[in-house]
Amino acid sequence: MFQLNWQRYFITLLLIFSIGFLASGAISWIAANWDFFSRQEKLLIAQIGLAISVGMALFSAYKESVRDNTQETWQSLSFFFLTAVLVGGLFALFGQIYQTGADTWELFAIWSAVQLPLLLLFPNIASALLFMTTSLLATYFYSEINHKSLYEPLIMLNAGFVVIAHFFTKFFKDRHEILLKISSITLAIFFVQHYISLFGSKNTPQVGFILMAVAGGLFCVYHYCLNSILKVIWFITGVIIFNMWLVYLLEFEAIFLLLCIDIAIAIFLFHSFSKMPEYQRHWLMYIGKVVLIFLITMLGIAFVFLSADGFEDPSLTFALFAVLGAIGGASIITSNKRQGINVSGEILLLIAHIFALISCNITDDNTLTIIITLFYSGLTIWSTRCSLWVSVCSLLFTLGQVDYLLIEHPIQQIPFQIILDMVAVFGFWRMSQQEHKPHPYLNAAAWASVLFFVVRSVQHIFFSVHAHLYYENVSLIKHILGTLTLLFVIFTQTKKYQMSKMQMLIALSAGIVAGLGLQMHLYITLALSLLLLAYPLKNRVLFGVAILWFVDSLWNFYYFTSVPWLHKSALLAVMGALFFLCYLWFRSKSPEIRSENQVFGRLTPTLKWKGGGILVGITALLAVFNQKIHAYENIFINGKSVILNLAPTDPRSLMQGDYMILDYALVSDIRRGLDYSQIEYSKRYVLVKKDERGVANFCRLESDIPTSFDGCEPEVYLPVKIFNYWEIKFPTQDFFFPEGQGEHFSQAQYAEYRFKDGKALLYRLLDKDLKAL
Repeated sequence: MFQLNWQRYFITLLLIFSIGFLASGAISWIAANWDFFSRQEKLLIAQIGLAISVGMALFSAYKESVRDNTQETWQSLSFFFLTAVLVGGLFALFGQIYQTGADTWELFAIWSAVQLPLLLLFPNIASALLFMTTSLLATYFYSEINHKSLYEPLIMLNAGFVVIAHFFTKFFKDRHEILLKISSITLAIFFVQHYISLFGSKNTPQVGFILMAVAGGLFCVYHYCLNSILKVIWFITGVIIFNMWLVYLLEFEAIFLLLCIDIAIAIFLFHSFSKMPEYQRHWLMYIGKVVLIFLITMLGIAFVFLSADGFEDPSLTFALFAVLGAIGGASIITSNKRQGINVSGEILLLIAHIFALISCNITDDNTLTIIITLFYSGLTIWSTRCSLWVSVCSLLFTLGQVDYLLIEHPIQQIPFQIILDMVAVFGFWRMSQQEHKPHPYLNAAAWASVLFFVVRSVQHIFFSVHAHLYYENVSLIKHILGTLTLLFVIFTQTKKYQMSKMQMLIALSAGIVAGLGLQMHLYITLALSLLLLAYPLKNRVLFGVAILWFVDSLWNFYYFTSVPWLHKSALLAVMGALFFLCYLWFRSKSPEIRSENQVFGRLTPTLKWKGGGILVGITALLAVFNQKIHAYENIFINGKSVILNLAPTDPRSLMQGDYMILDYALVSDIRRGLDYSQIEYSKRYVLVKKDERGVANFCRLESDIPTSFDGCEPEVYLPVKIFNYWEIKFPTQDFFFPEGQGEHFSQAQYAEYRFKDGKALLYRLLDKDLKAL
């Protein structure tokens, strides 16, 4: 990206923004389940959108193929990525409309299978990451639903991705090994989670030893054979598993021993890496340092609380350790100039900072806590002369503490967020204006502010920690400042790179619409600002963090409950169309790109068979898809009606839109007819008989497809699946309904199926009088 000139970089960003907004808008439109359109109209719109995306991707690939091979292929790859997303949306829409009752893992598995040809024919990093994500999710949901071992299949699949990413780096055009790093980090996380899930079982020692051996083997491969920074990942993974393994074997007696071992490991690691300057500033090295500090701190806390003095007065004990750590760390740094020794002092300072915060929180004195955390941040930054990773960690501790104290006072969150927003954006903006090396204090403050919001986003996704304070706390001043910040960055960057007045005006107009349109979600505009600032700084880490923040902000905006899904889908679609029009206009005004567009040529043989393969595949997919539509519509129209009594329902909301979980009264009758001693997983067929109102009641249960219907409704049976001896699943357990109509459908007392030729589809819900809702 940074090898492009500013004009191309800006145009590429417009394309990325456009694809991101269009993909999010399409998924939001599906989730809205808008009842204004009929079933056929919804499916037709989705297929037209998919066809347009494929057409744009192939046309872009043709235009790019007749140019110099060194040119970037962002446009075609972006549309192929959008195509992959829309395919998943099409499957979700189909399941939503026809209430197929398909398991979540089936949706992701089919989606992954359809993505594979696109990825193989037109490989790129974004599509590879999407394929990896959907494949892992399919495996996770399958293991969870079928009560299989959860992490073993994930580890095996992810290991395959690591091998592929390693040997096919050039194939995916992954110059910076992004796929390899992400898949390796994911695999390491699965290693640790797998061991945690088994911790305490009889296999804990053996599994821990195997995982340590594998992590150690990978470390040796990356260290001695490949000399890759990835060795840090496996070194840290091995240390984490070793800590848990030794704690299991020696219990609490291992705490002090592990504390000494981890400190020695940290000093050894940082000292050995100090001889390799190419690794010192790598972001993986920073993550490794933070993880080791976290381990040492947790062991230190456990040691304090398990000691006799810690039980008597833990706050005083932590304060004592904090003072000693601060004095020792500052002394080591100020008296030595060797990097390996300085790192041990930096570790002591950060641990002392954490201990000081724990001591203050135990005393529950907010004023003292703020004073102490500011003091320790100042001491750390001054002592280390603003060593970036140490200063950022110390500032993050301070920001986290201030945030924790303000959680119970939401009104005070507004100025706190605004200050951090301004520090993050204007810090990087100021550094982008400097020709010389960025000021270290400004650099640390900007990175700490950005990473603070990244950590909050991760907490929101995995733990839902006080998300309402950050995503639903709306104020006019935040809207105005967010928009002005984006406009300021656009104005200064377009002026710096000498864009024309008309180009500047168009860019500012797009910024105004984006700022006002996304005013309910400030962080999207901040991510856009940081992406613009990554170019003058030539900072790939900032670009990657901003992209992740942009995707995360769109994800959070999807769940932003203050705005209905239908409004969000319209807003995102308009934003996507606006940015795409800006993209086309800027391309037309670029002399370099305009001259490239005038180059025409014949289709290359490679593109012929690749494009032909895509067209044949999409045509076959849509043909099968429409055949399924026809078959399901036939069941709705000509199938036999089977009305089932419902037990209480549970309204929920997920990616597919609003839905309610259905529980059938027939379940209790089915369970009475089962021999649980002989069943773990099986399929059964429920025969029914109708009462005077036409409601189906239990008749009997068959192991095979029934051929005799004596005493039961003729030619009607419901296939059910039995999991783990007692879980019974009907053809459809979830009923999707239009957004905001949960109260209306909560009146449902009956569910009406339509049955034909062995297939049962949920048709509609009925009220107590058997009238359609």
